[in-house]
Amino acid sequence: MGLFWRNEAKERERNEYRQLLAKWSGHDVDDNFLIKYQAQRASIYYANNDVLDKEENILEFIGCDFGKWPNVDLFGVLIATNNRLLFVQDYDRKNRVEKWSYSSIKAIDQGEFPLKRKEIEIKISRSKQRFGGIDKDEQYQHFIEILIKKMNEPNKKSKRKPVSPADEIKKFKELLDMGAITQDEFDVKKKQLLGL
Repeated sequence: MGLFWRNEAKERERNEYRQLLAKWSGHDVDDNFLIKYQAQRASIYYANNDVLDKEENILEFIGCDFGKWPNVDLFGVLIATNNRLLFVQDYDRKNRVEKWSYSSIKAIDQGEFPLKRKEIEIKISRSKQRFGGIDKDEQYQHFIEILIKKMNEPNKKSKRKPVSPADEIKKFKELLDMGAITQDEFDVKKKQLLGL
């Protein structure tokens, strides 16, 4: 009787994981997909429960390794969300989370020499992050397409509305009225803004 209950509990756990992968991938999950992501199970649960923000949507994810602890590959999951790129790894309750904004990603190298066949390198700001152990399948291709699209989107935060000289003069007039600047300082700024 005990073996029956253990098998039932394992099956319930397996179905729960299958549902989570289906939610993440946006499609039904067959046994092959389930097996493919078995090594990342702890990392995926950790990301889902503790790392992802409530308003974040997963656009795509791939399993990969990223660096090493002594004699251990850090196998986890690389996640493209609507807001950022993440690497999440949970190994023996030692967690690692790396986060990058899409605007910081400069280039993606998909396995040209000196990279190995199952590696990619992402140039982020002034550093290079190498990820390995990647199955370069359809899901991987979709992940790269999303990454490139997100890299090329204009950075919404950096787009400021141009400020007109009239708006700037108004702002300095308010500072003058508050007593924060003198009349002479206001006059100098006004001439600068008007190009006089």
